[in-house]
Amino acid sequence: MEFRPQLVVTFWVVNDLRKPQAWLPTFVESLLQELPRVQAQRGRLVLMWMNGLAEVQEFGCGLMQPSWSLC
Repeated sequence: MEFRPQLVVTFWVVNDLRKPQAWLPTFVESLLQELPRVQAQRGRLVLMWMNGLAEVQEFGCGLMQPSWSLC
């Protein structure tokens, strides 16, 4: 059995305000452009997000419901 440690980086971006933040889309876009380059060596990129207030109101999902689970 071979053990190869892998780097795991987690970003939490939380916006609990009721109005959109102008900087958030720009930040997330920059992050998504850089992450594939960082992860390309391992060939894996996992993107997960938490549903925000708009998704909760529109779809009835629980607040902070993970993207990988069904509402």
